[in-house]
Amino acid sequence: MNPIIRHKGVCDPHIHIFEGKAYLYATHDNYRPQSNSFQMTQWGIWSSTDLIQWTCERILLPEDFYCGKMDQCWAVDAAEKDGRYYWYYSVGADCVGVGVADSPAGPFREALGHALVGPDTPPVNVHKWDPCVFRDDDGTFYLICGSCIQGYEYQIARLGLDMCSLAEPLRAIPYSGNPSFEDKATVHKANGRYYLSHASFYGVSDSVYGPYTYCGSTRANIDHNSFFTYHGQTYQASGGMDTPIQYFRASFLTYCHYRRNGEIAVDVRPTVYGVGQYDAGWPRIEAEWFFDCRGAAKEERGDGGFQMALSGEGSWLCFPHVCHMTAGMTLRVGYSAEESAALEIRESAPDGALLGVVPLAAGGDATACAALPCQGAAAGLGVALKRQGDGIALPMDAGAGGTVRCELRYAAEEAARLRVRCGGREGAALALPATDGRVRPFAFALELEPGVNEIALSLEAERAAGLVLDTLYTGPGQSIYRSYPAALGDFDPFGNGIWDGLPQREWNPEALGGCYVSVLKKAGCRVFLREIDGGQAGGRVRLELHYRNPNPAAVRCRVTANGTRSQTVELLPGDAMQKAGAVMWLRPGPNEVALTVEQDSERGVCLSAVSVVPDDREADGGR
Repeated sequence: MNPIIRHKGVCDPHIHIFEGKAYLYATHDNYRPQSNSFQMTQWGIWSSTDLIQWTCERILLPEDFYCGKMDQCWAVDAAEKDGRYYWYYSVGADCVGVGVADSPAGPFREALGHALVGPDTPPVNVHKWDPCVFRDDDGTFYLICGSCIQGYEYQIARLGLDMCSLAEPLRAIPYSGNPSFEDKATVHKANGRYYLSHASFYGVSDSVYGPYTYCGSTRANIDHNSFFTYHGQTYQASGGMDTPIQYFRASFLTYCHYRRNGEIAVDVRPTVYGVGQYDAGWPRIEAEWFFDCRGAAKEERGDGGFQMALSGEGSWLCFPHVCHMTAGMTLRVGYSAEESAALEIRESAPDGALLGVVPLAAGGDATACAALPCQGAAAGLGVALKRQGDGIALPMDAGAGGTVRCELRYAAEEAARLRVRCGGREGAALALPATDGRVRPFAFALELEPGVNEIALSLEAERAAGLVLDTLYTGPGQSIYRSYPAALGDFDPFGNGIWDGLPQREWNPEALGGCYVSVLKKAGCRVFLREIDGGQAGGRVRLELHYRNPNPAAVRCRVTANGTRSQTVELLPGDAMQKAGAVMWLRPGPNEVALTVEQDSERGVCLSAVSVVPDDREADGGR
């Protein structure tokens, strides 16, 4: 789940695959709730084999290197050459140092006793920080550093054979069309093209030295980024916040795809939920979200999406950590095939237990399915609660309302008690028995209002072992009256994060979708939700905005459906999540709803979700 390491201030992610394992070289934000600046007193190295569970391999302290103790331990990168590992670190905004080790996890020792590059390195008096080390196809290594803030330019130089010196003077990187002048530059290569990226923006060139031409934004997140390939899948690592504190950041991962014209594409859903894990309850799991593969290639489709081409007997795609698999579940596969074939579904590995066979007939744009004999799965995309009062708010569609049978799926190593609140009303406690580490159901009844209800679940007492809340279901099933997380939408403008007062996605346990879109400070900032279901007939509904407005005064927000009808609502001030409603008409099928902030505010507003609820007033005949 994103962020990959929560509430620890692990940020500025640069990830490399060394010795078959992913290593995250990161900076660290100290947690200071009232701070208005960064305090960074150490660096860290984390590792993972599945990109879900991360282990802290080592903490690196500046006093162990030439720079000495400081609180400006800025961004880092790493490289491997001839079995030795090199770690490049920022000394604030001035210098780049280098350490050396025999293992990707260290321990790293000071290599030079002074900076590799600094203010006195030509070009003199030019800031040099945020190092990126890029290895080209011929084995040549390059150092990229610096900033293009205040008229400066990013710098590049080929590294010496010792990896601790420059083989040539630093030179400026020509870059045309750059929409965001900043630091945090990285370089990577794909399909013969060089990509210079900074935050979510990137330019493309035919030479590592440039000139680069701005190409677009991945829109994945807002801070430092890096790209890496693992098991045949390419990922973008990026930085953002997992709390409303802008100086306490985290690291995120999403799948990365390349279009034929060189553009980079990422997916919104994995940006929120993370990579390498999947939910069988999603409407679809895209083939290009695979974790591992053999004999497969990613291709762009004519409609702008992506697909996987499997070639030859024994080719396969792997999707581990699939949660919410239940007995009798059917797997439906969309495909095209030049000749008939059979697709085997196996458990855990290409030679694992056979779960089913999907026959594929020759033809284009077809679907096929097979029933799977699955048992209860282990907790997947759940939320872990440990401390007293820990909890999460969830939207529940109650249809016509009344007494509704609910089912909570959870995993617990020991018995636990949950307090239930519905629409702000205190409810009974749920006594949950221990499970064997797998997700088990717990049934109970709630008295719910028609349409969408907000249910809050919180832990009554602190626990040594976490309680994992996996999913909460309602008996009637979903109707058109449901909630849509704002973080699964798109937003405009998309800039370089909170420091520019532009929107970003943040984790918040009180948000209906687990995340919200935050920091909409400027008039004109918008959030788009393009798949709001109007059902078969459409009609008049009430759109409820779930929001938080930390400003001292109300903020106006315009709600627009399908670009035509709009209504302005006031978002009242307050530190807690609130709701504001607008009565709108939806057309049958998918609708687009836009939420636009109409005035500037000092602290911005946070949008959690939009709920579609019944409107029981008489229709006025207008659409």
